[in-house]
Amino acid sequence: MEIPFLQENKNVGLLLLISGLITILGGILLVALRINYHVSGWYLYVAIIAMIIAIISGLLYILAGLSVRDSKDDQFGLFPKLAAIVSLKIEYDIKVGVPAFIFLVMGVTMILSGIVSIFALDVFGILIGFILGIFYVLSAPMVAGQNKPDYAKIFWLVLVILTLVFGIILALVGAILSIGAGVWGIAGVLSGIVTFIIALYLLLALLSDDIKNNMGADYF
Repeated sequence: MEIPFLQENKNVGLLLLISGLITILGGILLVALRINYHVSGWYLYVAIIAMIIAIISGLLYILAGLSVRDSKDDQFGLFPKLAAIVSLKIEYDIKVGVPAFIFLVMGVTMILSGIVSIFALDVFGILIGFILGIFYVLSAPMVAGQNKPDYAKIFWLVLVILTLVFGIILALVGAILSIGAGVWGIAGVLSGIVTFIIALYLLLALLSDDIKNNMGADYF
């Protein structure tokens, strides 16, 4: 199954750009709301740290969106350096290279969220951020077909489940629950819709013969 809108780099890049902007907006709103409700001390400190990480993560998504849209590495050469850590050569074909690139960026941003959780003393957030973040980063070269260990098929199955549950189902639920919640709700709805579309793109890519073959999951 192919959706024409999601078969062009410029459209997927645009979605990543929007996702980055919403992530930055969400971080700023978090601190603004804390200040508006006269929150101070430790909780405000954690919110400020979260905002900083949200801005960094948002900028990563924006740079990724520009790279995908233009089908070339960002001018800072940041992503090739990050990709080199897991021996991933970034490519921009819409069926394989772009999904692998997105999983790399997702992994890096989740690791950043794990760092925020350290400051917030959130053990669950630390585990989720680092475990899923490292998992996504390691999966990127497998998705691209540049690394095919025997356990790649297991990674493929987990990626499908995570994309379906966290990317599609929870994104829709989050968007619905955000309706009518003021400015924060508008950001939540937009974020849920964009996340859903990106996740749908990733899910369809994972179910394609190209990536299934790359990850040894042909028989699924």
